[in-house]
This record gives sequence, C-alpha cells and structure tokens, in this order.
Amino acid sequence: MYLTLGNTQVIIDNSQKAGSEAYLGAGYVLKAFYVAAITELWIDAPMSDAGKGIEGVIQPSYDKQEAIYTEVLSLLNQANTIFTTSPEFSQGGDVIYGGDVAKWQKFANSLRLRYLLRLSNVTSLDTPSQIATILNNPSSNPIFESDADSAIYDFTGSSPSIAAILNLTSLADLTVMNEAYVDCLQPLGDPRLDFFARKPTSNPTGPHVGIESGILDPSNQRDDVSASRLDLFFDNPGLKDFAFITYSEVEFIRAEAALKTWTSENAQTHYEAAVTSSMAFWGLSVPANYFSNAEAMWNDTLERLMKQKWASFYNFNSIEAWGEYKRTELPVLQPGPDNVTSGVVPTRFIYPLNEQSLNRSNYDAAVQNLGGYTNTIAHWYQ
Repeated sequence: MYLTLGNTQVIIDNSQKAGSEAYLGAGYVLKAFYVAAITELWIDAPMSDAGKGIEGVIQPSYDKQEAIYTEVLSLLNQANTIFTTSPEFSQGGDVIYGGDVAKWQKFANSLRLRYLLRLSNVTSLDTPSQIATILNNPSSNPIFESDADSAIYDFTGSSPSIAAILNLTSLADLTVMNEAYVDCLQPLGDPRLDFFARKPTSNPTGPHVGIESGILDPSNQRDDVSASRLDLFFDNPGLKDFAFITYSEVEFIRAEAALKTWTSENAQTHYEAAVTSSMAFWGLSVPANYFSNAEAMWNDTLERLMKQKWASFYNFNSIEAWGEYKRTELPVLQPGPDNVTSGVVPTRFIYPLNEQSLNRSNYDAAVQNLGGYTNTIAHWYQ
C-alpha cells in the first residue's frame, strides 16, 4: 500500500506542476482510498510524511486516525470539485475507466459515502446529514448508478497484470470454508455458496459444511468440510479483479441511510438492488423467490442488512468487511478456540517490527498515543 501511495504522490505532484486537473483528481481519489485502508489496518499511521522517500523523508511521523479520515474526506471533496469542470485525461493512461471523467466523479463520491458511513458513530461530525446531502443532490454529487460504474481494475492475466493471489497456488489445497459464511448463505439457497465452495469429499451430495474459526490445524477435518474453490481464480487468471468500490456497496449504504431515516428513499429497494448486484459481480443471478425466503427478505433491521453486506465482501474486500464489523459489530461473529486475543475480535494489525528499529521515535509516539501496541485497541470511530 505504501509503495502505491508513493506512486500516487508522484501523480499528484506532477499533475500540480503541469496543471493536469483530471490526473490530479484521480491522484486525490487513489490517495484517499489507500490512506483510508492503511488507517483501517493500523489506526494511527504515517500519512503526511508518507510517500516522500524520494524527498529524503525516511522516518515518517504517524498521523492520528481522526486527521487521516479528515484528509480522506477533504481529498474526495476536492476531487469531486475538480471533476465537475470536466477536465480530460489528455495523455491517456486511465486503466480503470478509460478516460471517462464522469465515472471518476462517481467513484470519488461513492467513496465519500463509504467513509462518511464509517464515521457515523462519531456524533460530533454529523455524517448522516452529509450522506443525505450527497444522496439528495446527485447533479452535484453523482454516485454509482449501475454495475457498469463500479471502480474495478481488470487483471488481464498476462504479466505484469496478474492478481497476487495467483502466486499462492499452494493455498488451493489448504483453504476450507468458514462455518460462519456457510451458515450465513446455506439457509438462503444462495448461489454464491456453490460458486465459492465445493461440497465435502466425504459427502459430495450433502450440504455444505464449514469449519470453526481459529482452528490452528484443521487438517484432520478437511475431507468433512467444504473446500474453498480457489481454482476459480487459478484457472481463470483474469477473473480475480480488484474492486476499489462496487455499485453493490453503494446500494447497501443507501439502504442503511434509508433504514435510519437519514433519507426518504426506500430501504428495501436498495437492499434488494445491493444483493442482486453482489451476485452479478460474479456472474450470478438472484434465484426466483430468493427475497421471499424468511432469512433473506427485507425485515427493516440493520442485522439483516449487515449480514448480506458482510457476505457481499467475501473474496475481494476483507478490509471493508472488517471495518463494517468494527463499526456495527454485525453480523455476530465468534472468535474460535485458538484465538490469541481471549475471545475478542481483533481490531487492528500490529505495527511492523522494522518500524521499531528504523523509525523508533515515531513508533514509540504512536504506541503511546494509542495507549498500547496490542491488536484489540478501539478505532477512533468505534
């Protein structure tokens, strides 16, 4: 992420020098995305000084999470303003949207919705009203309107455009399905489960079976549980695309905003659109009567919405699945018996060990600000 952030900073710096507005806006969007992901992983982390190694900054200070999210929203607001003037990607190079500035503007505002929702527990920010402002004024704040708008990098399958997971083919024989995911989708007759999982070899015509979280050595149970179909990606190297944010996620956000009466939209309509889009992402269709199933139909609860949103992130967006769990504590998840945090779901990664030796003073200041170095420290927005 920091390598990419450094490259993004070069885009921003060069665009500012050349007055290339479209590239500047794209740089702001990408920087916002990556620093938001970084703070989601570590809470306080280098941002202001990050990506400046070429300038000699090799011991970056750590920014507080509040400052990072403030910068994220500022960058996205600036990008929205820039794209409003309809600049052009005059030198080409847009591998996401092929030079479509209007879609970049939708990308920026859809990310704004994501991060405003992430901060909605911080009452002093009043992010619900900001979300409503975006949704109620699409002419000034356009957002994703269909699957075609989703911000996706399409791996071609040819070097160097190859997903990193394809370097981990050994995982194909080691990865099995978690029981929480199986128990979430199996009662729904959800096609995503058969798409991602193979039935147990000991009972290939029976139901899917998941394994408990946090088991250190599940090898003796492997034949009796559903295996993850990672071969989908190994056999189809162009399938594992990278999704920055999808139309499905935006529809889930709109459904939650409507549920909480931040807007006057119809929560059920956006909930069903979100689930439909999640399946379409993998080339699947919603089964007939799916939303008539008692476990899938809209029931005006955040629990129902977050269960489907969590399921929708499977296999391509674990950071957002984790972030939304930290925000809502939904769906209810139970750490397994070998969990090292005494039954508490971890909230962050531990800072890399090389920070202690290469950036010690800034590392110590960050640990002190967080109140410790464990992986169960609460985020600012929780």
